[in-house]
Amino acid sequence: MMRFYATAIMLVLEAGAAHADTDAWRLQGTCKLLSTPTGKIECAGYAFYTEFDTASGFTFGDGQHTAVGFEGETKDITHINGDFGGALPIGLVEVTADGQKSAQIFKASGNCVYENPLQGVPATVRCYVSTPSGVYKAEFVTDGSKPTHSK
Repeated sequence: MMRFYATAIMLVLEAGAAHADTDAWRLQGTCKLLSTPTGKIECAGYAFYTEFDTASGFTFGDGQHTAVGFEGETKDITHINGDFGGALPIGLVEVTADGQKSAQIFKASGNCVYENPLQGVPATVRCYVSTPSGVYKAEFVTDGSKPTHSK
C-alpha cells in the first residue's frame, strides 16, 4: 500500500497542489474527536479524503503541527448508498508531528465508515482502529457544503 505522509498531505493540499496521481477532497465541518493512544488532539475544521495509486484514506489534524492518516486499499471499500459513502477497512495509521524526523507508521485493524458528503446535508466520518501501540479514533461531521476537489 502507498503510505500516507499525513502532515505533508494536509499542507500540500491546503496549498492547492497535489501529486499528479492523487485525487483529494477537502471536507469542511467540525472535528468532534481525534484521539491517539497518548491522548486527544485538537483538530481543524476540515479533513481530507484522498485516493492515490491503490490506496484511499482520511487525514485529520490540527492544521499546523500534527496529522493522523487512516489508510486502506481502495478495492476493499464497501459502498453504501452509491459510490460516495461506505466503509473503508484500515490497514495503516500514520502519525506525523513537529519535531519528528519521519512519520510513525503502524499496522492497523479497523475501519472508517463515512456518509455521502455530496447530498447537501451534514455527513459523518468515523474511524476506529487498533494498532500495536493502542487505539486511534476520529469523528468528523461535514457542514453540508460540497467537498473541494483537487487533482
